[in-house]
Amino acid sequence: MAEEKKEEDKEKEEKEKAAEEAATSNPIEEARKLVAEIRTENKITRGLIERREQIMAEEMVSGSSSAGQTPPEKTEETPGDYAKKVMANDTTETGA
Repeated sequence: MAEEKKEEDKEKEEKEKAAEEAATSNPIEEARKLVAEIRTENKITRGLIERREQIMAEEMVSGSSSAGQTPPEKTEETPGDYAKKVMANDTTETGA
């Protein structure tokens, strides 16, 4: 019984190897498989791009996007402001 299983396993392996060899020996079939895989991946990529565009549009409409926003301007400290700060013993930094 064990010998029969070994023989069956060997036959299955031989059939699998023959199928693999047949598939790899035909470059046209390989190319067709690769083209199908690429098309599938392209569809997935297009879907991801569309989702990203939709998210970006929603962010722009909702105002949570940082597009078009400018950072607050730093104000220069005038000598009068500096004098007041020193006289008040204020140690926090302001301005540039």
